[in-house]
Amino acid sequence: MEEHGMFLGFLVVSDYRRDPQYTSAGGHYLLSHLSNRFNRVSINYRLSPEVTHPGHIKDVCASVKWLKQERRMTRFIVCGHSAGATLAFQLAAQLQKEKENGGLVGIIGVGGIYDLNELVQEYPSYGIFVRNAFGDDEQIWREASPSQFYRPVSSVSVGLIQSKDDELLTWKQTKSMMKVVPDARVESITDVVTTMIRSIVSCPLFILLWLIGLFNQLSNKRILILGL
Repeated sequence: MEEHGMFLGFLVVSDYRRDPQYTSAGGHYLLSHLSNRFNRVSINYRLSPEVTHPGHIKDVCASVKWLKQERRMTRFIVCGHSAGATLAFQLAAQLQKEKENGGLVGIIGVGGIYDLNELVQEYPSYGIFVRNAFGDDEQIWREASPSQFYRPVSSVSVGLIQSKDDELLTWKQTKSMMKVVPDARVESITDVVTTMIRSIVSCPLFILLWLIGLFNQLSNKRILILGL
């Protein structure tokens, strides 16, 4: 790993819950397929119930600060899947709050959760992991939801990716985030690609390979919505 330049950080999906199969190692294989022009990092964080919000995002922020200090990271893009996408936007807000947001140039949410209250309303069974990570106070859920707190920043490009055949989330979550960025450019991949990947969950590697091209586009567009 070079000790400077552009970094890509990947937040592995975990639903915030303690599970031996979900560690930072889950991102190593996927990131190995991305262009060598990026330094690739898979970020770990403690899981619930041992840690509750905001403990998860504090761990992620600590990782970013360490990379800045110890690896001289100057620019970075954060990519997160599902709950990892929630954390990616929380990271941007927390770094801005702490005046540590310098260097963040892109956020990519893949099949992300952007409105916790709407998620539980649509899928009551998901309330288990939401309460496990955020407690029972629905106001805290609202305050932790990217669609409620995130405000676009001209220096940070945003990409939202979701499969049309996603079996775990409808497009309500992605649409809730699109409202926050009303001037978004919307792109759609052909049905040929859709038949190759039935959901992001079943083949995250294919999605990440598409990100290689997306990075080039992000450098020229403030926000890009890519629908698969």
